[in-house]
Amino acid sequence: MVPGDLVGLLCRLLAQCLQKPPTAEPGTLLKPADRTRPPGRVRHAFKQMDLNRSGGLTLEELKAGMAKELGVEELAPHVFQAMEYQFLAHADDREDGVKVLTAKVFSRYYCEVLFRHFDKNNNGVLELAEVHEALKFLVKPDADGNQVMPVIVFPSEYCRLDGEVKLPISWFWESMCSSFVLLSVSTVVVPARPPLPLALGMRDACAAAFGVNSRPEPEEAAAVACAVIAALHTATSSSVVERPEALPKQGEYIFSADTPFAGRFACIEPFALAGDPLAAQTLGLLLFSGVGGCSSDLRASAKWHAASAAQGNLDALAVLGGCIRRGSGVEQDEAMGRAIIEATAAAGSPVGLCKLGVMLDEGQCGMTQDSWAAARCFEAAAAQASALGQFNWGWALVHGIGVRRDVRRGIEQWVQAMKQAPLDGSEEAAFYLYEERSKIDDPALYDAIRPTACLRLAASLELDLAIERLARAEERRKTKQVVEAFRKPRKGPRFTRDDKARQWTAKDQRAAEFLDALDG
Repeated sequence: MVPGDLVGLLCRLLAQCLQKPPTAEPGTLLKPADRTRPPGRVRHAFKQMDLNRSGGLTLEELKAGMAKELGVEELAPHVFQAMEYQFLAHADDREDGVKVLTAKVFSRYYCEVLFRHFDKNNNGVLELAEVHEALKFLVKPDADGNQVMPVIVFPSEYCRLDGEVKLPISWFWESMCSSFVLLSVSTVVVPARPPLPLALGMRDACAAAFGVNSRPEPEEAAAVACAVIAALHTATSSSVVERPEALPKQGEYIFSADTPFAGRFACIEPFALAGDPLAAQTLGLLLFSGVGGCSSDLRASAKWHAASAAQGNLDALAVLGGCIRRGSGVEQDEAMGRAIIEATAAAGSPVGLCKLGVMLDEGQCGMTQDSWAAARCFEAAAAQASALGQFNWGWALVHGIGVRRDVRRGIEQWVQAMKQAPLDGSEEAAFYLYEERSKIDDPALYDAIRPTACLRLAASLELDLAIERLARAEERRKTKQVVEAFRKPRKGPRFTRDDKARQWTAKDQRAAEFLDALDG
C-alpha cells in the first residue's frame, strides 16, 4: 500500500497540476416519480392558487401564485412573457367565457415557468449554476430540514469538456418530474465532471510515485486513485493551473480484422509490455476470463488494469475499482472500490457508468436499489458508442428495466455492440441476440441478424454460456438427423410370418433399423 506521507505528497502535487475542478458536488437519486399523475408538489401548488376551488386558474391567479411559490415579489419580464404565451396556448374557455388553465396541463406549465425563472440570462438553456439552483429548489429536505444539491445524469450531448452544460427545456421537464423524489440520502453520482482532471491526475500522480510508464501493484494504484479523487474534491479554483493537454488514451486495444480471436493475447502482450495503456487494459480483460489464448489469472489481470490506469485510462481505473470492490485478484475493500467507480462514472467513463449502473440495479455496495438510475447510467455509456454500454442499455430496453420496454431498440443496441467484436460486451450482445431471438417479431430483422451466426460469434469469443448452448444445439441437430433417418420410409422384400405372406411395410423397416442400431 502507499504510505501516508506519500498520499500527502500526491495531494500537494495535484494541487499544482490539476485542472480547475467543477463545482458540482455528488448527490443521489432514489427513484423516478410516479408518471401516472402530477407530482405532489405540483398538485399542492395548484390547490394553493385555486382559491375559489373552480378547477381552473386565471392568468392573474397564476402570476400571483407563481411569484409566491418561487419566493419573489415579482417575476422577471421574460418570465411574464413566457407565462402569457403558454397560457394562451393551453388555456380553456369556461362557460362564462373566462380563460383558465386546468390541472391537466398545469404540470408542464409549472415546469415552463420554473425553467424561465432559473434561466436568468434568458438564453433558452440552463447552465451548470442555473440548473443547480433549479434542482436545489425542487429537492425535498431531509429530516433536519436541510436541502442537498442533487446531481443528475447530464447527457453527453449537452456537456462541454470544461464541465459546463447547456440543458434545454426538454431535459428539464424529465428531470423536474424525477426531482420531486430526490432525497438527501441519494446514491447516484452523475457524469457531470470532465474526464481530463482525473485522467491527468492519475497519470501524473503515478508517474511521481512509481515512475513514468510504471506498473504499480493494484493496491498501490487504487490508493493513489483515492488520493487523486480526494484532491479533486478539495482543490479550489485558486490552487490549480489550467493545462491544455490532450486526454490520455482511453478504452481497449483495437485489433486488426485479420487477428484471430484465439490469438489476441499473443498479439498484444508485446505492446502491453512496451507501455501501451490500451493493450494493458485489454490484456487484463483477457486474463480475467482466460480467453484469447491465455489462462485465467486474476492477480495478473488486476495488475495490468492497474498499469493501464496509472497512465490515465479511466476505463481501466473503473475495472480496477471493480476488482477492489469484489476482491478479484486483490485485497477486497468495498468502500474504496465504490469510490473509484463513482469517480470514473462522474468523469464519464463508459465502463465506470456501466459498473455504477449494475451496482444501482442490484442494490450492491450499500446502494439503494434503483433501476431507473441504473438505466440512465447505461444510456449515458451507450451514447459514447461503448459496446459494454450498448449491451447493458439494450438489456434494459429489451426487459423494461428502468425504462419503457422497447424490444426493437434494445435489439438494435445489441447489434451495434456485436459489430464491435471483440470489444468487451460484444460477446454478450451476440449471445443474447440468439437467446432472445423469439422476441424479434420482424422477419426481415430476424433474417438480417441471423441468430445462429450470433451464437457462433459469441462462442468463438469464448463466452462460456455460448459454448454450452452451441454444443447443445449441435447435439440436437445430430439427434434430429438420426430421427429423420428412422422416419424415412423404405421399400423392402416380402417375408413370411405364420405361413402367410404379406408386403414389407415402412413400419417394419423402421423397426428393423432401430433394432440394428441397438445391436450396432
